[in-house]
Amino acid sequence: MKHSLLTGVCAVALMISASGAWANGDEPEPPVGPEWGGTYGGFHLGGGFVDPNAASPFTLQHNAEGLLAGGHIGHNFLVNENFLVGLEGDFTGMDVDETKRCFNPAARCTTDPAWQSTVRARLGALVGGIHIYGTGGLAIMRYSGSTQGAGPAFTDDKILTGWTAGGGFEVQPFGDGVLFGVEALYSEFERQTLNYDIPYIVKPESIVVRARVSVRLDAIMPGP
Repeated sequence: MKHSLLTGVCAVALMISASGAWANGDEPEPPVGPEWGGTYGGFHLGGGFVDPNAASPFTLQHNAEGLLAGGHIGHNFLVNENFLVGLEGDFTGMDVDETKRCFNPAARCTTDPAWQSTVRARLGALVGGIHIYGTGGLAIMRYSGSTQGAGPAFTDDKILTGWTAGGGFEVQPFGDGVLFGVEALYSEFERQTLNYDIPYIVKPESIVVRARVSVRLDAIMPGP
C-alpha cells in the first residue's frame, strides 16, 4: 500500500512539473543520441595485401601480405540528423613482405612495402545508430624491394602516388565519443621503375582491411 501511494505521489508530481514547463512554453526535449560531428583521432590495426603488378614475368615481383597498424585523424561535419561529410588523413606502417625465387631461380626477389598513407573525403549516413560511409582520395606508398643472388642484395625504394576508395562503418556503443569501426580500402599506384640488378617496373595495388578505434576530441577536452 505504501509503495502504491509513493508511486502515485511521484506520478502526480511529474505531471505537475511537466504541465508547469509546458505552461511556460518549454516543451520537453527529445532524447539525445550520440554526437557524430567534430574532430577525432585514433588508431587502426588490420591486414593488407600488395600486388606489385610487375610489367614482365622476367622481372617478377611477388604478391605480399601481412599485418599493418597506424593512426588517423579527421573531422566530420553533420549535414543534418542523418548525413555526414568529412575529411580524414592516416598513416599506416606495413609488415607486408614476401621473398621468393625470381624468374632466374639462382636469385631471390623480395617485395617489401614500408608504409601507406591516405587523405580522403568521407560521405556517410546514420542508419539505426550506425555510421555507414564511403570514402576516397589520394594514396601514397613507400614501395621497397630487392633482388639477391650469390652476392650482395640490390635494393631500391620509391615513393608512389595514386588513388584509393573504399568504405566502412562506425558505432558508438556507449554514446560517449568513443567510436569503434571496420574499414576496407583499395588503392592503386603509379607505374615506377626500381633499379635492382636490372630495372624492375611495377604498378602496385593494395587492399587493406582494418579495425578502428577513434575518440572525438571534444569528448576528452570539453569546452567551457
